[in-house]
Amino acid sequence: IYISAFYTISSEGIRVLSVSVVEFFSGALIPLPFFPGGLQLFMKLLPFASTQNTPFLIYVGHYGRMEAIISIGIQILWFVVLTSPWKYTVSVHSEKISSKALQRRPKQAAAVHRAH
Repeated sequence: IYISAFYTISSEGIRVLSVSVVEFFSGALIPLPFFPGGLQLFMKLLPFASTQNTPFLIYVGHYGRMEAIISIGIQILWFVVLTSPWKYTVSVHSEKISSKALQRRPKQAAAVHRAH
């Protein structure tokens, strides 16, 4: 979101818009059970519902055991979907970073040794 600062004068508007979208789809502004069936199902499948709507509906007893298990399963699925690219990127690039760091260490050690 803050990368938009490279393309706009201020990233504040994008930040406010993104927070508003997340709050709307999470059920923070209007609880998800108040929406029509199709839209409600769509919103429950998005990762935002897991932030506020799902925990609240489990806590107040609106969800039965099976609905709670399904909702938690959706949360786990979104966790895997959203963290997998990050884990892959870290695993691929950490090898490159560590190999470059190891290549520089002998040079740095020699430079420090010559300075003393």
